This record gives sequence, structure tokens and C-alpha cells, in this order.
Amino acid sequence: MKWYQQLPPQLLVRLTAVVRKNRTLSIGVVAPTCPPEDVVIDEYDKTFFEQPEPEEIEDDTLFPELIHGIEAQLIGRLIRGNESSNTVGLEYEGHVINCVPAIGSVRQYKPALFLRCRVEGRITRHTKHRFVADKKPTLIVSRVIPLESDGQMGLFNS
Repeated sequence: MKWYQQLPPQLLVRLTAVVRKNRTLSIGVVAPTCPPEDVVIDEYDKTFFEQPEPEEIEDDTLFPELIHGIEAQLIGRLIRGNESSNTVGLEYEGHVINCVPAIGSVRQYKPALFLRCRVEGRITRHTKHRFVADKKPTLIVSRVIPLESDGQMGLFNS
């Protein structure tokens, strides 16, 4: 029981994900003092390892209205840029949404940094694991439109 309680919560869910109608999972236990023992998990037993239904889970999804795959226009402030990860952060309703350019580098958004902007793009909620929707959306940016000016003149403007 202690071993089970110390496991990462998604480990057994991922292990039993391969179990289907005519496919079982066999787990062997080998101990030096006992004979080898097998445990077989079938489609019926798989339900013990699955997560509760979505309506039973406490929903802490950030911005549930931003559904995966939709086109969105968000108004906020670009507060950070990271060239090495090719991302910018959009401060939107008190949270920072990660934004990735659809084409090119984040350098193209440098003039809009720290300004209020309308950011247009497609929402994605895919995680690295692809099995579970991410709780926080990511915006794949197609266009950034500054809604204010920084008030500075360019070096060569008169």
C-alpha cells in the first residue's frame, strides 16, 4: 500500500492505457524469498486505475472558453520575450499566456513588447504527452497589433 501511495498519480494510468478488449497487461513480481508471481490486468481491472470522469474532477482549467483549435483575438500586454525558446508572454486578465509565433522568430514582436496589443492566433491545449488537455492555453500567434505607442522616436526619425 505504501508503494502504491508513493507512485506519481499518472503512472498507472499511462501503464494501463494499452489495455483494450482483447489486450491485457501482465505485471510480474519477483522477490528473492517468494516464487515469481504474475498479475494480469484486463479491460475490467483497468477501470481501477483510470482517473475519475471529467465532471467529477475539480475543474481548474484556465480560460475554458479558449477551446483547442479555435481562432482567438486576445487583448493584453506583451511582457516578456525569449529568443531561445521562441516564445513571448501575453499578460491577459491577470495571467501570462505563452505565445509561439506561427512563422518566424519572436524578434518580429520586439517593437510591441511592454505595450498593450491585440494578439491574433490559434489556441492549442496540447501538452507534451498529448493524452491530456493542458490546463493553460497556448496561443500560436499569426499577428500582433500594438494598440498604443511607446512614445519614443526612432533614432533616424526627425
